[in-house]
Amino acid sequence: MAAPLNNLQQFREVQQAIVNLAIKDLRAFAKKVDWSKTADDSVRLSALFQVAVPKIIQKYAAMAAAMACDFYDETRAAAGIKKPFKAEAQPAPPAEGIEAQVRFAARWLFGATPQPSKMLEFLEGEIDKKVKAAYRNTITESAKLDPAQPAFRRIPAGTCDWCATLAQRDADFIERHGRAIDEYEYHPGCNCVPVAVFTAQDGRRDTGVIGNRHANGVQAPEPWQQWMTKLGLDTRPHTLTIENIQVILDGIIDAKGKAHGGHLWSASTPNKSHFPGWWAPDRCIAAIQAVMTSPQSVAPMGDAIVRLGVVDDVVIRVQTHVVDGVVELSHAYPLSGTGVFKTDLLGKPVIPQPLNLSVF
Repeated sequence: MAAPLNNLQQFREVQQAIVNLAIKDLRAFAKKVDWSKTADDSVRLSALFQVAVPKIIQKYAAMAAAMACDFYDETRAAAGIKKPFKAEAQPAPPAEGIEAQVRFAARWLFGATPQPSKMLEFLEGEIDKKVKAAYRNTITESAKLDPAQPAFRRIPAGTCDWCATLAQRDADFIERHGRAIDEYEYHPGCNCVPVAVFTAQDGRRDTGVIGNRHANGVQAPEPWQQWMTKLGLDTRPHTLTIENIQVILDGIIDAKGKAHGGHLWSASTPNKSHFPGWWAPDRCIAAIQAVMTSPQSVAPMGDAIVRLGVVDDVVIRVQTHVVDGVVELSHAYPLSGTGVFKTDLLGKPVIPQPLNLSVF
């Protein structure tokens, strides 16, 4: 049996073919829609897609997961693992979450100039992510249940900076702890594959070279910045101003008595998360700027962009929006991690916020 790491390109191609069939079904459904009535019937059109899109995803996600079971079992056999185990297919993401994304996409149906093409483009990206999520979850969940206790690696395809960063982070985590972090975000069009790692030969203690070694010449998918730009969301990083820094670190109370910022350990704004007490102000700002520039997860929130990243075991959230063509900071603060605490109503940092990677 050929080593599955040598079959990554074929596996990617098969999974992409499954996604392409799902997108073909979406386009066929869209052709049956009477778009001439969009302005008058946007709510009904949104409801139609809320029913159709989850069904399309569930149909093809089952195919993707079944293929992933075979891929996982072949990987295991090629590594010479004797303990009996069979990979378990995972379902598509819940229909409720898919429906929520359809409702978000339907915003392009409303207003004076409806843009159905924008909605369909967004939904094609979601179909790509959700169908592939079934196969990726199949591999990662099987790795958790496998008595052989493998690690697993995210192996990128091409040169997308975001994916390369996540693959390197994965490798670094294995180098330090032996098992990979198992929650990642994937952008639309992403061809990264999580692969179970049973032996040193597969790169269990590799520090990132494996990602390049097994790229197999696959062309890089569009990075997240290009996808977001297509959707009309500005992805340019924002350079923190002196005013931003003052609010983030020390905090302010506005005219309505609402607290903003105040995330330095010594700040006393109530109900806010604090960076670790041993982080100096310049360390906090450098970490925020790092997440702003090279995030590990990116998602739209209305017309804003939410970036997430992990710096020294601290999860940081940064949100930006655009005003008159200028990128402005909405929020920047630690979510969880080693030494992160949340203040009580008196502004005392007394509520620990342990590292939580489920946000990715």
